[in-house]
Amino acid sequence: MEETSQPPEDWEIEIHAHDSGAGRVLDLVGELDAHTMGALEGMLSAQEPSENSPLVLDLTRIRFMDAAAARRLGQLWRERNPDGRPRLLLRGAGRRIQRVFALVRAEEALEGSSIPRPSRPFGLSSPRLGPGGGRPAFP
Repeated sequence: MEETSQPPEDWEIEIHAHDSGAGRVLDLVGELDAHTMGALEGMLSAQEPSENSPLVLDLTRIRFMDAAAARRLGQLWRERNPDGRPRLLLRGAGRRIQRVFALVRAEEALEGSSIPRPSRPFGLSSPRLGPGGGRPAFP
């Protein structure tokens, strides 16, 4: 049985829920940002947790995601998977979406992510440290 959640007109997200052989899947279509996360969180809270199969969020058809949404999805993933048993899976993120997760340091939530985590924010170089490592050394 497929359910569809239609948020208000100014929101640009569709959520299609269906059962698959591997469990419950929420297909997300459109844009996921600070405003549309409310619709997704409402749909997530309405899903019955299963002991045998995880809830899967399919991100394949997400065109845009902002940092707030990626950060919140990372938090939800950590909250629902505290002991390593998968209860929430995030699948199908394209490279642009993977980069957003990497920027907010939540890429561990993505299944199959191939984007390496940046060691520091973009545009910042690491200072060279002087003897003892405590003060910057200037050339």
